[in-house]
Amino acid sequence: MRLDAKDRKILYQLDLNARQSNAEIGRKVRLSPEVVYYRIKNLEKRGVIEYYYTTIDPSKFGYKAYRVYIKTQNLTLEREREIIGWLVNNKRTWWVLSVSGKYDIDILWWVKDDYEFEEEWLNFSKNFREHIDAKHIQIYTRLYHFHRAYLIDKKIDDEPEHAIFSRERIKLDETDFKILRELSVNARESLVSLSARIGISPKNIYYRINRLIKEGVIVAFRAKINLEKIGYRYYKIEINLNNYSNIQKLYNFAKLHPYITYVNQVIGLADFDFDVEVPTERHLFRLIDEIRAEFGKDIRDIAYLTIKKVYKISYFPLSEFPLTI
Repeated sequence: MRLDAKDRKILYQLDLNARQSNAEIGRKVRLSPEVVYYRIKNLEKRGVIEYYYTTIDPSKFGYKAYRVYIKTQNLTLEREREIIGWLVNNKRTWWVLSVSGKYDIDILWWVKDDYEFEEEWLNFSKNFREHIDAKHIQIYTRLYHFHRAYLIDKKIDDEPEHAIFSRERIKLDETDFKILRELSVNARESLVSLSARIGISPKNIYYRINRLIKEGVIVAFRAKINLEKIGYRYYKIEINLNNYSNIQKLYNFAKLHPYITYVNQVIGLADFDFDVEVPTERHLFRLIDEIRAEFGKDIRDIAYLTIKKVYKISYFPLSEFPLTI
């Protein structure tokens, strides 16, 4: 689906901050608020924008994250849809993806502790054990979010990165949690609508959202973009290293690259892994060659997974997520 320059600029602004008003976006892209509204609605109607989500850091209120890669077996299309539906409806999953390569399904879970993860995994296994050929489990220690500089043909991503997971804990009350739950599935929900749903004034909602941002509980507001609709492909690159002497330099390379959208700092599997969105597979191979040229002596091996579809992104544990598979 072809987008013109104005649509791409609007998408970029929504990727930077999806709670910006139409007037704010309009000033940055040189369009009236009315035209911005029309274009956003058109992007939603065409399926380019699927929904708006809030990047929340649940580690601030006691959660940790596990990632599980699954290689499946004996799996019909109907049974695969059942598995994906079960995972999307599970209130503790936050990313659910289908992938191709050495694994088929990629799941991220929010849990309070190891025992809660064990309970979630056993529950999943009881339902679908006959389809699990192999699994690999990772523990997240840091997740860095970058921006889609490629949308406006920027050569580097020079916007500040966002990061989640820390040791700091923040005390939240029931109203804070209600706000986070609402924003997790609709980052652009108005203050008036939030006020009606939660039962406190818009002014109080505004104050609380700003406090949650200041305390690092709310990290970003973003649009979920259907990459296929805009002609892009999604991959994950995994690198194993001979040594860690240049790991910061590798991170800096990833942060500035216009096609790299996330760096995942995890325990288990690869030493360094990151997410990539590119127009063609050829661009992926060029990126891998760039990395090999720059860091070849430090790299033991490089592999990649193709992300076929992202079914769910929800950064708030126990949120009600609209099922769309």
